[in-house]
Amino acid sequence: MGRGGYLCDESERTRLANNLYQPENMKKYTKLGYQKVSTPIKLHESIVKFYQSASTIQEDWDRRDNSPNTMTYFNHWEATSHRIDFNTDAAGEKLRSYIWDEAQSVLEHWSGLNLSPSTLYGRVYTNQSVIPPHVDAEPFVISAVIRVAEEDMDEPWIIEMIGHDRKAYNVSLEVGEMLLYEGASVIHGRPFAMNGTSTLDVFVHFEPIGHYKNQPALDTNAHTQDSLEELYQQALSNAKGAKKLDDDRNNLVMYPDYIEKGSLHSKRWMQTHHRTKLRIQLDTSNLNVHTAAAAGDLEALIALSEKDPSSIKKIDGNGWSAIHEAVRSGELEVLKWLVAQGLDINLRTHFGKGGTPLYWAKRYHGEESKIVQYLESLGADDIEPS
Repeated sequence: MGRGGYLCDESERTRLANNLYQPENMKKYTKLGYQKVSTPIKLHESIVKFYQSASTIQEDWDRRDNSPNTMTYFNHWEATSHRIDFNTDAAGEKLRSYIWDEAQSVLEHWSGLNLSPSTLYGRVYTNQSVIPPHVDAEPFVISAVIRVAEEDMDEPWIIEMIGHDRKAYNVSLEVGEMLLYEGASVIHGRPFAMNGTSTLDVFVHFEPIGHYKNQPALDTNAHTQDSLEELYQQALSNAKGAKKLDDDRNNLVMYPDYIEKGSLHSKRWMQTHHRTKLRIQLDTSNLNVHTAAAAGDLEALIALSEKDPSSIKKIDGNGWSAIHEAVRSGELEVLKWLVAQGLDINLRTHFGKGGTPLYWAKRYHGEESKIVQYLESLGADDIEPS
């Protein structure tokens, strides 16, 4: 299997794993998790008017989707999808703000929450498109999909929703309607191929603000769906929806308020977000070397290795070691310490079939990053998954 096939499999494994564990680990804000409503007339007319006048700016509204070709969240290898970028001069600040404001008003009324914008984009789907059932990544927690237009549809393109009651529902979305949904806790997709020429949907994603007030809003105009990590960093720096755990022990672990405390998902979130510091206190029962390395907590990592010197070389269930976690999170000082302890800089993930640390460093941080330069200075090999 080549690199492309490996990454496709990895994307599919991630989708299925998230479907299994994420819904049970997210807070639920509405009874069923979704509701279909009519789109506010002026909102629908504003988007349609812009779409109909887009012939001179077609490159902004109808460009080929630039999602990775190894992503399996829709069948791009069989059907063309076009991404619509609202962060352009053609769309304009007035239209962007109007869509944000109108969608936010509807979603806040439905969910009973104060919401902060995450991202806004549109997408044109074409004949035979399929969207496998999936859950959205945070911070896409409370969302709306607006059906703007469709062309020569032989039948409705059904949206399947797995509600909070764990029952499957088929939703038919018509032009002039919008679907409100909790995308991070409701499995949703369009598993049946579309029979028709095309549909145009606009997606508007928000996250709950939580307990922290008077924080600066996300700069939604500076980001698109493809910059999820940047959105996360900004959301976390604003501390919206975050909370402290174990304050009496000065434990600085923080995660968004919409993730259930103590859940499997909260632990995974802490492991994969290096901005979360795991300051070790009197015991390390809830920590491991992978978590500490991913969090950049060198103090915890040293304490764990002193308690069990062999622990820093352990491989987790996915075939990743502490050195891979440090590389993925960009924790250079942790990486240097692990190398000094004798960890193999050419150790491959997935039990010898995955990539080396240098491969993952380039993938996550780019070839000019300091962590890549450090590994190259050691003569590390760049070996991709096989």
